[in-house]
Amino acid sequence: PLFNLLKLSDILIDGRIYNNVIVGCLKDSNYCKANDLYNEMIQSNIQPTVYTLNSLVSSSLKSSNYKQVEFYLNEYKKQNIMPTSSTLNSFVNHYFFNRNNKSNNIDNEEL
Repeated sequence: PLFNLLKLSDILIDGRIYNNVIVGCLKDSNYCKANDLYNEMIQSNIQPTVYTLNSLVSSSLKSSNYKQVEFYLNEYKKQNIMPTSSTLNSFVNHYFFNRNNKSNNIDNEEL
């Protein structure tokens, strides 16, 4: 509701505000709302940043929503945004976290 109040006020809703609200939604595990806000941001012709997309990719990886990961990866190119080392780091962390969890599950099952 606070974001809706901002929209009704005279405050300019820019990319920084969208980024903060999107990240807040992601921290609250409200992925659908974050995605809706991202789409609203694009429809409002507000340019996302690498921070916006990195946050969405990282969150999509954590929730194992690979369809969303693919969507956001395509958005880097579509929005002419260069992925950063943080983007790659999200994938590396996800890979090793899942790999370690799988080994731990196998070890536990063997006991």
